[in-house]
Amino acid sequence: MNNKDKAFLRWAKIRRKGAFRYVVANTLMISLGVVLGRAIGFYYFNGNPWPSDVEWQLLVPLLVSVTVLSLVYLVVWHLRESSFEKEIYSREREHADPNT
Repeated sequence: MNNKDKAFLRWAKIRRKGAFRYVVANTLMISLGVVLGRAIGFYYFNGNPWPSDVEWQLLVPLLVSVTVLSLVYLVVWHLRESSFEKEIYSREREHADPNT
């Protein structure tokens, strides 16, 4: 089994779970990493680890990253879905006419 087949089967498995789960899981994974990194940065690099505006310093990047990444992963979903459909079409043609 080559890499193209592995990628095809992996996307088929992801695809069964649905677009919403794909977008939410990937968005939250990166967004929570951003917020955790900023919180650790506040704690280690500031004299006062939790200034009064820390909520805004964490909330704004979280909201921006969730919004932007949701749109990005929605586009990625559609791009991967279209390439998956093309691959299905080419495999069906290959199996329908093995002489070409």
